Amino acid sequence: MPHEGDSSELLALINRRRSVAPKRLRPPGPTPTELAAMIDAALSAPDHGGLRPWRIIQVADSGRQRLAAAFVEAKRRRTPDVPQAILARERDKALHAPTLLVVCARPRGDRADIPAYEQLIAVGAAVQNLLLAAHVLGYGASLLSGEKARDPLVRACLGVALDEILVGFLSIGSIATPSPPRPPQHADAFFPSGAMRQHQP
Repeated sequence: MPHEGDSSELLALINRRRSVAPKRLRPPGPTPTELAAMIDAALSAPDHGGLRPWRIIQVADSGRQRLAAAFVEAKRRRTPDVPQAILARERDKALHAPTLLVVCARPRGDRADIPAYEQLIAVGAAVQNLLLAAHVLGYGASLLSGEKARDPLVRACLGVALDEILVGFLSIGSIATPSPPRPPQHADAFFPSGAMRQHQP
C-alpha cells in the first residue's frame, strides 16, 4: 500500500497534466533514455490479450523537412486557395517540437474475443501513459490529429500501411510557455455519489 503522502502527490501530478501545443515547446527534448522510459510507460498500459495493436514512429531530424513539405502539399491539395500564413503554420507543426512521434494503430481481425474497439482503447491507454510519463519527466506534450492524419500523401511520407490508422502526431519538448489553466473539474459532476445504488434494478 503506497504511503498516503506519495499517493496524494501522484494524483496531484496527474491532475496537473495539460496538453502543450507544439508552438509552446522549445529544446531540449527528451534524451534517448527518457524517451525509452516513456515508451516503457506506454507498454505498461492496459491491453486486453497483450496484442499491442500499435506502433510508434520517431520522425528523425533528417525527415522533418520532408514531412513539413508533405503537410504543406496536403493542405494545398485539400484547400487550393489556402493563405500562405496557414501553410507556414502547417509546416511549423512538423518542425517546431524537439521530438516528434507518430502513433499508428493496427487492430487485429483474427481475435473475435477482442473486438476492434477494445484494441483502440488499448492504443488510447498507451498514448495516455506516454503523455503522463512525459509530464512526470518535466516535458510538455500533446497529441494532434486532424485531416493530415488521414491524408494519403502524409501517410505515404511516413510509411503508414494501408491497414493502419494514423492516430496522431505526438510532440514533446521543454515548455517555453505553459498552456492556459483549465477550469477545475469535480468528480461529483460526472460520477454522482450513490449513482450506482440509484440505478440498481
